[in-house]
Amino acid sequence: MLFQESDKKLDMKGIFSFSFDNDLNEISRKFGIKIIARIRRHKDTANAVLNITYPDGKITELEEKLKKFNSTKANYGYVASIDITKSKFLDSFSRFVTIPSVIVDAVLIEDGLTKVYFRFHSSVSKELSSSFASDWSQYDLFSIEFLGPNKGFAESFSEISKKVPLYSVEIKTKVAGNDMDLTGDIAMSTFGSTWEREVKYLIAGNIKAIYYDSRSLLKKDSRDVIDVSTTDGIYQATFVNPLIEYYMREAENRQIATLALPQRLIGNQFSFDIVIPRMLLSEFYSLIFESFKKFPDWRMELGQITPL
Repeated sequence: MLFQESDKKLDMKGIFSFSFDNDLNEISRKFGIKIIARIRRHKDTANAVLNITYPDGKITELEEKLKKFNSTKANYGYVASIDITKSKFLDSFSRFVTIPSVIVDAVLIEDGLTKVYFRFHSSVSKELSSSFASDWSQYDLFSIEFLGPNKGFAESFSEISKKVPLYSVEIKTKVAGNDMDLTGDIAMSTFGSTWEREVKYLIAGNIKAIYYDSRSLLKKDSRDVIDVSTTDGIYQATFVNPLIEYYMREAENRQIATLALPQRLIGNQFSFDIVIPRMLLSEFYSLIFESFKKFPDWRMELGQITPL
């Protein structure tokens, strides 16, 4: 894992659950399976990438149910993708992730319920409470299962990994000179060449992220940066990065649910972790080695690869 001093700067985490009339909720209840859903928003559309665990039995019956989602088999389960552009859930989810500092770690469907795991900074507690009251409480069986201190990135994901086994894959690079634009890239020009960040979401090539700026490199007059907590050095901004965008886009195309994408830049040494379900690990390695060929100037290499 990349994070060290910034690991617990998002000092709170939460889990809430709800039910709504959805085939996936019913399938999870009937067959005892777990489904990781990664929400991807585009300019005019949205979809959910689904990674589905194998059931203990009734495989033939489950596969018949999954046909409507055009699912395919993976090493330890199934993958699929569904259009959620017009769903009530997307409206609620979209408003939720725009709350400053909120990062959704996972959307997990199990036992007939949809559960949302997330981290946030305590300064947005009021906005979070308003979201629960105005949006999420309208769903059946809504319940806040946990709202309290965040003990760290690894601890949060190890909890999810007990339900759907996860891996963290680290990739180390050197930023290519033609992408090291100190005037056109908000991340470079505002935060300098030393920072850590986490991706919130990607829309039409623009990636929203949370930045951890422990060295006070931020330009305080920047209109493109949201102050989450100047005391803790947490900010929110949009950035463009061809390599990160490639990984997010290709993972979606291959129906790989990427659960987290923390990054660090020190000088021109750029590293990032991607958290994915174990069931798609082989497919993800194919993506990695293809990226090595597509971005040769970044001189990529593998770092640590660990189960969570």
